[in-house]
Amino acid sequence: MNLYYRISFVLMVAVVIVVSLMISNSGEVDTLPTFKSKVVLDEAFIGLDHFIIFTSGEIIYIENVNGNYIEEIQKVNGSIEEAIDILPMESVEKIKFSYLTNTDMIDPTTLNIGITSSIPYTYQSDIENSSTYVSTLVNDGWELIAKYRNHTYVDLYFRKNNILARVIILKDKMKIFYNIDGQLPDPWTYISGRLNSLR
Repeated sequence: MNLYYRISFVLMVAVVIVVSLMISNSGEVDTLPTFKSKVVLDEAFIGLDHFIIFTSGEIIYIENVNGNYIEEIQKVNGSIEEAIDILPMESVEKIKFSYLTNTDMIDPTTLNIGITSSIPYTYQSDIENSSTYVSTLVNDGWELIAKYRNHTYVDLYFRKNNILARVIILKDKMKIFYNIDGQLPDPWTYISGRLNSLR
C-alpha cells in the first residue's frame, strides 16, 4: 500500500510539472511582435472578424486582430497612403435634429454643423462633420456592425430595429443609404482584394 501512494504522488508531481511547462510555453508562442508605430492602410470588420493591413517601417503586415495573428506580407513597393477613419466626435443633442422623411435616419443637414445636401443620397461634408454625424447616429440607437476603410473612403454599416443603413464617408462627401438589402461584404475577401492591389 505504501508503494501505491508513492507512485501516485510521483505521477501527480509529474502532471503538475508538465502542465506548468505547457502553460509557460503557450505564453511564449502566443506573444505577438510589438511595433513602434503602425500605419493602417486597410481595415475590415464584422463582429469578431477583424483584419487590418498596416506598415511598420518598410514592411507590410496583415493582422487578424481578434485571432492574435500577424504575418509579414512584403516590403513596401512604391507609395502608400494611410487609411482615413472616423474621428471621436461629440454627438448632437436629440432635440436639435430631425429625421429623413419616413425613416429613422437622422437628416444630416439638420445637425446645423455645416453639412449640406448635394445630389440624391449625397452630402457635402468633411471628415470631422461626417464623424459627428456617425456619433449622433450611434447615440440615437444605431449599432455599428461593420466597417471597411482605405485611403479614399470609410464604408460603415449600421442596424436599428432590424433595419440596415449604410454611410460612406469620403474626404469631402458623405453618402447615406437607408433600409438596404443584401449580404455585407466578407472582411477576409475585402482584405484579400486590397492585398492584391498592393502587390
